[in-house]
Amino acid sequence: MVSYGSEEWPVDVLQRTCIIAIFSTLFLSGHKSIHASISTRSSEGANGPLSLSSDSPHLSATYVSPLSFTVSPAASAGTTPIQDTKTTFRAPNQEAKALEKKITSLSLSPAGSLLAVSSFHSQSVTILSTGTTISTARTLQGHKAHVNAVKIFPSGQVVISASGDMSAKVWDVATGQCGASLVAHTGGVTDVAIVARGRNVLTSSRDATVRLWSLASPSTPLRTVLSLPADPVNRISLATLNPPTSENTLSGEVETGGKVIWCGSESGRVVAVDLSNPGARTTGSDGIAGAVAALRLPGRSQGVTALVSSPGHGLLAAGGSDGLIGVWDVRNMKTPLLALPFTRTPAPITSLTMLSLPNPTLLVATGDGQCSLVSLRTSVSPPEGETDYPWALFPVVTDELVGQDTEAIGGCAVGGWDGRGGEIWTGAEDGIVRKYELRGVGGAH
Repeated sequence: MVSYGSEEWPVDVLQRTCIIAIFSTLFLSGHKSIHASISTRSSEGANGPLSLSSDSPHLSATYVSPLSFTVSPAASAGTTPIQDTKTTFRAPNQEAKALEKKITSLSLSPAGSLLAVSSFHSQSVTILSTGTTISTARTLQGHKAHVNAVKIFPSGQVVISASGDMSAKVWDVATGQCGASLVAHTGGVTDVAIVARGRNVLTSSRDATVRLWSLASPSTPLRTVLSLPADPVNRISLATLNPPTSENTLSGEVETGGKVIWCGSESGRVVAVDLSNPGARTTGSDGIAGAVAALRLPGRSQGVTALVSSPGHGLLAAGGSDGLIGVWDVRNMKTPLLALPFTRTPAPITSLTMLSLPNPTLLVATGDGQCSLVSLRTSVSPPEGETDYPWALFPVVTDELVGQDTEAIGGCAVGGWDGRGGEIWTGAEDGIVRKYELRGVGGAH
């Protein structure tokens, strides 16, 4: 437990080790990573004492604020296996009990004033007001099974939810009324994506399909975008091509031109479909109808549990059920740029978000309570003697968000991001949402 005056928050629960500098592809070849554990005692002063034990003699801990401290390589002679590295541990600025337990998804409104929360143990969506105090603004009721995912539309006035009852529902936030039920899947709906301003949406399902809908006529889907027989689709992520292709002229489709939907499956496949060219198929797409690319998670992962695409960085990241993250350059997808074993235990990657900082940065959440910012640096030279390894991406944990203990994190949301920082929300298995206000992160100062 870290304690500064009245502030207390857990860091090293159950003797777990805090990862200070995470492993790269070297870890897969048996190279040792750097670890440390941290303990403190109560202090009324601004510079509370910190003690650090580590398997590396070249690490030091530095007090930053009552809500954070930094661990970095000590200024001493000797090798520093990971260069220019420091990790700041941050406690939440706010937290509130939102649901009884097991939060599955979060979505923050563009203005940052509302947070939508879903749960595996609830058949409803909770809308929280995120002012100086966190309070329930509205509860959206109507599903007949657990809710797997929730997204707020760009307008901030509409919410879409995906449920195990094989439906997705569209809600009016102001009234709490369900404006449309999207019913066609024969398995639980696992995820949703909003196309541009929201006149079209996409749903993925345990029935191994991805479907495109028009909210102007929601009684039946416009078309089935992807079908992977006997391979449920767990996660989807929508990206815009750069430069975009021509606008789609199919009836009912609005702003689907130039859009690609990435789909992560139960077997570990990651498949891309060009929405503006429904019949497209390219070499390397495994013969899947409509697919323009087909990848597989590296290592032994059995299912894709998190997925994010970032056209601005040219990157795609997928997380697996065993804690492995694969990162690809979407311009050259033959092999992953990075195969990163991330969690302390074989827990799944539960959420991935790409942030725009001086270096492309992943917000990674896991099933064992870890939530970290991972900077994918590209300008750091490899350690001496390690030239045989692909160092095009050089991952460094810049920030760890503590407070979840070992509770699985079901969802994350970010807002107010301006290149130097912003706010991050997490929702965990304990039913608590936590808000972190970050500045000067991921190498931004």
